[in-house]
Amino acid sequence: MKFLKSRDFIEAISKVKTDGKQVKIDLIPDKYGWYEELDKWGEWNGKYFSILGRADLKNIRIEWTEDLNYLINQLEGKEINKLGPNEYNDGYEKVRRFDGFEYLGDDGGYDEPYYDDPRCPNGIKWFDDENFEREIQLSDKEVKEFEKLGDTLFLRLETLWNEVEFENTEHIGVHQEDDGILKIIVTIDQDIFALVNEGIFDRCDDNGDWS
Repeated sequence: MKFLKSRDFIEAISKVKTDGKQVKIDLIPDKYGWYEELDKWGEWNGKYFSILGRADLKNIRIEWTEDLNYLINQLEGKEINKLGPNEYNDGYEKVRRFDGFEYLGDDGGYDEPYYDDPRCPNGIKWFDDENFEREIQLSDKEVKEFEKLGDTLFLRLETLWNEVEFENTEHIGVHQEDDGILKIIVTIDQDIFALVNEGIFDRCDDNGDWS
């Protein structure tokens, strides 16, 4: 059976006794609905910098690692096309709105810097040494030199971003967009329950397979 609404999906599953039965849960992600956050750091003109950014990922692979009850709790009050993106808490850290799965890998993607992130309002943080402990402000002369890197803030950030060596990159975490998951398939023995994203609902048969 396929379902458009989480409420109907949960209600149908809740009617089935799972004791002694094999339960399998599959998440089918959208091939372009995921991204990885990055933090790159380096040195420019004797000053050290840190820039936050993202890499849009392709063909991500994920695996559900929790039980059925955890999935149901995660879906309560949420629709499948509104499970992301993740949100910031007061400490400006990413908090997953939907979790219970493990990231297995992807086929790479294009990365670029942020320039309007609340954790880094100016797009870049400057430090006085390679320990990156004490944040500083550039002098007026240094600001003018920095502005020569590009006509816009994004171009300046991109210039420094692209010069950073691979080993100077921290991989912060993988996150999903709102439509990052296309289908959630729960199989209880021979019974199949498919929660399907509205964008592909009409293209799937009753078991959630492409028709």
